[in-house]
Amino acid sequence: MPKILQKKIKQAQKYLEWEKPDQAIAELKPAIGSKQIQQEYRWVPNHMMGIALSLKGEHKASAGYLEKAVDYGSDQPETYHMLSVNYFNLAQFENAEKFGREAVERRDDFLKAWLNLGSVYRSQAKLDEALDCYTKANELDPSNAGVAFRIGEIYRYQGYLKQAKKLFDITLQIEENHIQAMLEKADIYKKQGNVDDALENLDRARDV
Repeated sequence: MPKILQKKIKQAQKYLEWEKPDQAIAELKPAIGSKQIQQEYRWVPNHMMGIALSLKGEHKASAGYLEKAVDYGSDQPETYHMLSVNYFNLAQFENAEKFGREAVERRDDFLKAWLNLGSVYRSQAKLDEALDCYTKANELDPSNAGVAFRIGEIYRYQGYLKQAKKLFDITLQIEENHIQAMLEKADIYKKQGNVDDALENLDRARDV
């Protein structure tokens, strides 16, 4: 690969780290489709262009470049994860699920990918599968209040109020001012006929 293209790709990576997609795109354009880049490295600028476009919310265009990265041989879990993210945002849940599963199969400890796949399943009302994903995410990051909260939500949707309340309690142990967890607890207490505890949690949420 010519040094000038290497320099542009490295600069684009820095712009992506700084979340400046427009500047990254400008650096990547000369590398996209360049015949001066060896076949085995052609996935790199396409992957990065996909990331940049996703940051801009251009999910369809992003998916196109990430698909090219796969065609050029990318074996990076991030490529498949970002394809899943894009298709999720495009409401193409079958593709989002396919690429999401591929991402976690390629990297079992990929926390963001497990959370995204859980959201994909949840959007399709596949609650057991979503619960499995969030449980895996919780194993990877047990101090993440958002993960505990999502597990609690799944239990609530499934009607397991006792388990849901336990997870909302854990959420509040991790993040004491988690308003949504307080409101969820209030709703559970209300359904159980425990008005005093319901009001206590509502007051607590109101005071945050």
